[in-house]
Amino acid sequence: MAKKGNYTVWFTLKNGKRARWTFHTEKTRDSGETNIKNLIDLTSGIETRETRDSLKWALKQKTKDEKLYSKLIEWGLIEDDRDREKTIGDLQTHFQKRGVKSATLLTYKDAFQNLTDFFGADKPLQAIIPQDASDFEHYLRTAAYNGAGYSKATVKKRIQRVKQFFIEARRLKWIIENPFDGIQGGNLANPKKWLYIPQETVLDVMANTPDLQTRARIALCRFAGARGKSEFDSLEWNSNWIQWSADGKQGTVRLHRQKTEDSGYSDTIIPMVPELEGALRDLFDSAAPGTVKVFKPVNNPGKVIKDKFFDNKIDILEPYNLRRSYCRDLMEKGLDPKSYEYYAGHSLKVAMQYYQSWDDLRAQKAAPKVLEALTGSDSRPNRRAIWRAVILIILSRKSL
Repeated sequence: MAKKGNYTVWFTLKNGKRARWTFHTEKTRDSGETNIKNLIDLTSGIETRETRDSLKWALKQKTKDEKLYSKLIEWGLIEDDRDREKTIGDLQTHFQKRGVKSATLLTYKDAFQNLTDFFGADKPLQAIIPQDASDFEHYLRTAAYNGAGYSKATVKKRIQRVKQFFIEARRLKWIIENPFDGIQGGNLANPKKWLYIPQETVLDVMANTPDLQTRARIALCRFAGARGKSEFDSLEWNSNWIQWSADGKQGTVRLHRQKTEDSGYSDTIIPMVPELEGALRDLFDSAAPGTVKVFKPVNNPGKVIKDKFFDNKIDILEPYNLRRSYCRDLMEKGLDPKSYEYYAGHSLKVAMQYYQSWDDLRAQKAAPKVLEALTGSDSRPNRRAIWRAVILIILSRKSL
């Protein structure tokens, strides 16, 4: 290949037809090779980070090389959006191509379903005005869910997600103003969300749970802080994941924190309390020889856990109450911030916002410590202790 000159690419389209394109360039060889790589990646039809980058390259040809841009449309590699306003459907397609986890894609799907049900997929984004946004919020509250509307918490969360969509549309210059500006989204406190479940209560439920798989799942959530399906599914019966107690050495279980692996909180090796190790040991002894995975696939293991508590007359909002109770125990035992972040699998900031609440139980436990902090050994106020107590109260109340 010459250092400068023309570069011809031959490739096969999805429909089986052959095509070619010649890059006429006076730029360096590296530039030519980059163009070739982008074009070939785009024709592969495989969704990867490289193909997403190649799609961005293809869209830029609209202003760089109009002839190539037209050809890319003709070959079916990109959509023809010239002289066409962007729609809700376009916005949904844009977000579906983002490299996010499956759980996040599900929240995208729910929010876009509401948008398309109310506006229609072909609704131009520029045509949506603030009054439409207010009407949409009213629709969520009164009619969106089987004609009954969503709860306040769901409406606020759904609005928060929709606002995110339109912020991105504005960044892409598909709209001039965000019609959802000024409409409140976010999280709404639900008292059941913060329900603390004592270890003794969990042990009683486990004792009344004959299914060994469900019993082990409950134990992992409450005594190791497992999040649920993603962390259950990764567990295997080998020493890389589970180390049994032996020769006076504490047993451990490793959880793969798929949800937070991009934030630096990936795998956590947690010491097993006897109750957790016993539940896992019982499950291991019942497994067929050669079994690799600890748990059999279940579509919604959280519902199975919730139903088991309901059978025992304990109404929990969600199995996440078990994980929150585990994280609360860690904090109340006084772990230093870095140790807490490691064993909980999230940051201290997230803990104060989503995992720690202020309630009567916590107030009862904190009151003696506050009194002790406010009084020095000679019964005179201790200023340093007072500041520590004030900070403790502020941090606790932030989770209200």
